[in-house]
Amino acid sequence: MIGELSKEVLDSLLETIPFEFSLIDANDKVLAWNKHETRIFKRPGGVIGKDVRNCHPKKSVHLV
Repeated sequence: MIGELSKEVLDSLLETIPFEFSLIDANDKVLAWNKHETRIFKRPGGVIGKDVRNCHPKKSVHLV
């Protein structure tokens, strides 16, 4: 990307993308997600920093 964005502009951009996403680091830890208020599957703040596989029902972990 060329140039820099302020935190406010980046937050606005990520919240207006027309789909939900979560950000996971190289160690499979949850970093963040967008559309907190309107998500289909709500995430509690305590999920930040946890292994992404521990945030899903056992029956769906193989899809994560």
